[in-house]
Amino acid sequence: MAEWYLDSDPVNGAFSTFDFDEGEDRVIVRRYWDSEAVKEVLERNHYDREHTTPRDPDMQRAARIPDMVIYEWLMKWGVRAWDKNHQKKVNELLSSNEFYKLRANKGRL
Repeated sequence: MAEWYLDSDPVNGAFSTFDFDEGEDRVIVRRYWDSEAVKEVLERNHYDREHTTPRDPDMQRAARIPDMVIYEWLMKWGVRAWDKNHQKKVNELLSSNEFYKLRANKGRL
């Protein structure tokens, strides 16, 4: 098996590869994320949590969520972060201690 480059996303640094497993007769598409891009998002969130002043809660940034986390939520829990019908679960995940670093403020959602 040999992976072939498929495409890349210049916005988040993610790229995809294509492979064919002849033994199992199946196509495999893998998605990889640039860990530096994710690290930058987490660092921006940390900065915002520590340095922003309280403002109108209707206009305050709640979180920045890297694409790889959105994909993880979709695969593990079936949560579509972009779907308004899933907003309650997104807020629950963002308010959990596990995903604290995604929040851009100190409050809970």
